Amino acid sequence: MRLFGLGLSRENASIYNAEDLPLRGDGMTAAYRSAFEETGIEMNRLGYRIADLVGEQYWFKQSSLASLRLLRGRHEFQDIWSPGESLGNVGAAVVPLMLGMAFTAARKGYAAGNPVLIEASNDAGACGAAIVASRAA
Repeated sequence: MRLFGLGLSRENASIYNAEDLPLRGDGMTAAYRSAFEETGIEMNRLGYRIADLVGEQYWFKQSSLASLRLLRGRHEFQDIWSPGESLGNVGAAVVPLMLGMAFTAARKGYAAGNPVLIEASNDAGACGAAIVASRAA
């Protein structure tokens, strides 16, 4: 696996923001956009995504908003995997876990496509997106 793009940003409307700002997904959208610009591909060329979704509406909405804002043109189905489905909320350990999931899926031949976007965020609003691939995308 190689890292082709990385985007880091901050969401002003974090889940517990003091101003009670509505979530627009600006932070994750900016992280996605930065990773795609660094990679040089459009979102419609992704194989699948791995996200740190833990079953709360806020995180799924954030991911969905970012995807809706950047996914253009014709594209195939993009599966979204979440380690939280089987492991629960493991905190910051989820990032290396998601990288391991992508690596193992590519190595064993069951990846849902290539490249993969890995995304993570926290309660304070930090957002990150990484695009990794098992070969040049």
